[in-house]
Amino acid sequence: MEQVFTKREVAKMLKVSERTIDRVSKKIGITVFRIGNQLRYPESSVVEMLTTEQISPSERDKIIQSLLGD
Repeated sequence: MEQVFTKREVAKMLKVSERTIDRVSKKIGITVFRIGNQLRYPESSVVEMLTTEQISPSERDKIIQSLLGD
């Protein structure tokens, strides 16, 4: 099963605000799961966010590696 993250966790990993996560999610149309009133971001959506939005390759690789646990 794929790991899922809260919006706060994603924002912290990417070092951006939760509002930025909302904006990017809407802009690129990533998959999110709603559990009750809360959203959960699957790992694949976070990786998609990283590869779609402009971010330095080294920072992107660092974040992906931390997601994969390597």
